[in-house]
Amino acid sequence: MKNLFLFAWLSVLAISFNSCSNDDGADKGGKIAFKYDGVSKSFSPAKADKLDEGASGIYLALSAAGKKPTDFSGIGVYKGAVGTDKIDDFTLMLEGDTSHIYKDHFRSTITINNGMRVKGTFYGEVYFESDGTTHTISEGTFDINY
Repeated sequence: MKNLFLFAWLSVLAISFNSCSNDDGADKGGKIAFKYDGVSKSFSPAKADKLDEGASGIYLALSAAGKKPTDFSGIGVYKGAVGTDKIDDFTLMLEGDTSHIYKDHFRSTITINNGMRVKGTFYGEVYFESDGTTHTISEGTFDINY
C-alpha cells in the first residue's frame, strides 16, 4: 500500500506544480521541512492531492520535491483530521532510496486541516529497507495551502 501512495505522489509530482494561485487569489503551495539526523532538509513547493474518497473520507497526499531530482517527501493524512498522531504515512526518498516510518516511533500534531490548508509538526524514526538503517527525523513542519 505504501508503494501505491509513493507511486501516486511521484506521478502527481511529475505532472504538475504549475499552478501558483487558486481562483480566490490565495496562494497555493508551501513546504515540508525537518532535520534528518540533525541535518536540515527542506522540500518545496509542496502540494496536496486528493487520492481517495472511501469510507474513511478524503485521503490527502501532501508532497514536495527536494533540491535533488532523486529527493522527495510525502505525508498522508485524511482531510479534516486534526490533533495528535493523525499522519497516516510519511515517505522520504533520498537519492532514490525510499524510507518508511516506524508507526510506534513517529509522532505528529496537525493544527490546521480545513479543506484549504494543512499545517502541523512531526518527529520520529524512519528506516530504509535497502540497507536496514534507521534515521531520526526531528523538528518536522509542514504548511501547505491548496
